[in-house]
Amino acid sequence: MKLTRRGVVLTAGAGLGGVLLGACGGASPAPATKAAAVSGQIDLMWSNEQTTLDFLNADWIPNFKKENPQADVTLTVVPGSWDDLFQKIQVTNAAGTPPSLTRGKDYFTGDMAAMGLTEPLDTWLKGQKEVSPEQYLPAIWGNVIYKGGVIGLPLYSFVRPLYYNVALFREAGLMQGNRPLVADTWQDWARMSRQLTQPSKGIFGTQLYNYAGEDGTTAWVNYLIQAGGQLINAERTKYTFNSPAGIEALQFLVDLIIKDRACRGPKDEVPDGVRKIGMWNAVGNGAYNNYPKNMPDFEYALTMVPAHKNRGVIARGQGLYIMKAAKNKEGAWAFMRFASRDENSHNFTQAIRLGPVKTVNFSKEPYVSDPEWKVNLDQYRVKENVYQPIYGGYTDGAKAIAEELQAAYTGQKTAKDALADAERRATQLLKA
Repeated sequence: MKLTRRGVVLTAGAGLGGVLLGACGGASPAPATKAAAVSGQIDLMWSNEQTTLDFLNADWIPNFKKENPQADVTLTVVPGSWDDLFQKIQVTNAAGTPPSLTRGKDYFTGDMAAMGLTEPLDTWLKGQKEVSPEQYLPAIWGNVIYKGGVIGLPLYSFVRPLYYNVALFREAGLMQGNRPLVADTWQDWARMSRQLTQPSKGIFGTQLYNYAGEDGTTAWVNYLIQAGGQLINAERTKYTFNSPAGIEALQFLVDLIIKDRACRGPKDEVPDGVRKIGMWNAVGNGAYNNYPKNMPDFEYALTMVPAHKNRGVIARGQGLYIMKAAKNKEGAWAFMRFASRDENSHNFTQAIRLGPVKTVNFSKEPYVSDPEWKVNLDQYRVKENVYQPIYGGYTDGAKAIAEELQAAYTGQKTAKDALADAERRATQLLKA
């Protein structure tokens, strides 16, 4: 069977217990009586991402205005990176000109809340049935909780399964029939990475999702979780990653990078991208990463991540937030409720090609039948999964941790020393 334009699903760890999708396929609570129309200007701040901008202008904004003809939804687009969006949110709030609501990256959510920028939603949630925690995946609902309070509503979700370059697996003789062999454990992953590596051709057996910034820390934290550790305690008052589990996870990766040279390091260039990588983690399904569109001849497959003590990962996703200093909170809340409706939420996640947040939408296409999405749903079911930690100082702390991880990946520090320095630096940035 030829694996072009579409990945083939492999199974790894089927049957793992799950707490995240137990409600999938269940009926969504009946909506309350339609709220009264709102009026006035509603300023929506958004990242410079054309796919979602097109969706907003074609769907959410005009359809919301049909129901609320006296409302005027304006869209402020922030060019640049997620950090640029975070900076713009802070600057406009400091100037007294915040948007009514904004899209927010999951990793700076805790910092927004700690700065007092986000409107607590617990009062808004009372006395209505349109929006309730039971409608969402628990791990994703956790992404909008700060110190026990709700500070936003989820927009989409994602995890990062393991992808396989079928051509390289075939060349290395790592096939079972027409499918790549599955890396079921860390040991499988390391062994197969070594077998796939071809230094003379610039081929690495594997790579980390990222090495720098917040993404670099999150990439490592997934392995920390799988080794039985956690980034921070439940109270969000003390970092706990500098532990035997943390050292084990970091040393394992350091050995793959430095000792085995089977994992691409932070200084290794791979001009051909995943064509020269045997296994890698990526977001969502191949359509999101544009593999079928940009590389129609590229053969790939995907499974859940390999297990160590478990297969846990961080279940991530972005949210929508009302600014505490917003001038039209009623209008902002109305738009937020509109966006969170089952159908509207589903339409958005389809446009962005990422995972849903409403449990009822997991029983809709493409999630119900697409084999690639099935892998993602299986990964969501892992009981050791955690949601993105939400607390003040996370963003800067994660960047500091990533710098220390890189020092270990490049051999400048031992794993033990790198984690000790990372804990010291991140703790100095932690905000109560």
